[in-house]
Amino acid sequence: MTTIAALKAGEHCHDLTVLCTKVECKSAKNGNPYLILQLQDQSGQIEGRCWDYVERIRQNIEAGMVVALTADISEWNGALQLNVKAIRGADANPADYQKRTPHDTVLMLAELKGMVDQFSDPDLRQLMQEVLGFAGGEWLAFTHAPAAMRNHHAYVGGLLEHTLFMARMGADIVGTLNAEYPDLVDHDRLISGVILHDLGKVWELSQGPGIDYTTEGRLQGHIALACGWLDQWTDGYPLLVPKLQHLILSHHGELEFGSPVKPQTPEAVLLHQLDMLHTRMAMVAEAKETAGEDGWTDWIKPLQSRLYFEKSKEGDREAEE
Repeated sequence: MTTIAALKAGEHCHDLTVLCTKVECKSAKNGNPYLILQLQDQSGQIEGRCWDYVERIRQNIEAGMVVALTADISEWNGALQLNVKAIRGADANPADYQKRTPHDTVLMLAELKGMVDQFSDPDLRQLMQEVLGFAGGEWLAFTHAPAAMRNHHAYVGGLLEHTLFMARMGADIVGTLNAEYPDLVDHDRLISGVILHDLGKVWELSQGPGIDYTTEGRLQGHIALACGWLDQWTDGYPLLVPKLQHLILSHHGELEFGSPVKPQTPEAVLLHQLDMLHTRMAMVAEAKETAGEDGWTDWIKPLQSRLYFEKSKEGDREAEE
């Protein structure tokens, strides 16, 4: 069965079966209506456009439906796009077309909580244990939430995966840094910042059939939402909470990237770099799956580059033979 990840510009696809997560009607410059469809399967996401039979399609296709379509594949602004020629509903379970983390979310959350249980700072350990044990609904949502709309970990469980792998990286790097620069970075405070830095995505992004911004997400953003949520512990931990909020506020690194303040502690500087490293390498890993036979990917907008993946030595030997 054809998947979104296997599509190539210039080709034609027939009976591509995907989940439609959004249907939006727009008007072209000539006044004629057209539809923008957000489509996904477990391999990725793509946008489709319908220029013909718009009213008929609007009456029969809606967000949350699995659809089968025929389309021409083109490239626009560095991303693939479908020019849909025919589309119909398909009898399939929408959950089967949602991309999910390949890791066990129960085990990931348990590992994250285990890290907190090992904190040497008793006050911070108690605070983070309260945070992790508070409001089961929020933490259930945390295990299912995506980490982003697109680009990295944009799938069910992506936020937890991104958080845990950043925490693992952070624990390793803190040990290396403190061996060379004694007591430079506070391990417990860094790991706490990792756990909290993107927590606001739970409220910023919807978890329906597709990923979209909620109203409060558009109005406030995940940074403000997470800081506001943490306010409830200020009375009990008046010295710790502002320091953790600084980690949340500054993790984008620059004012123009959405942080209201720049990193101003060793933990904040390192948290920002960890976030950049993990998200960028996640993009690289995802791009590897789309590389052509020549090893090159298409243009990757967030990285502002194409990427080259050298063939394995086994492949080189086979080519020589």
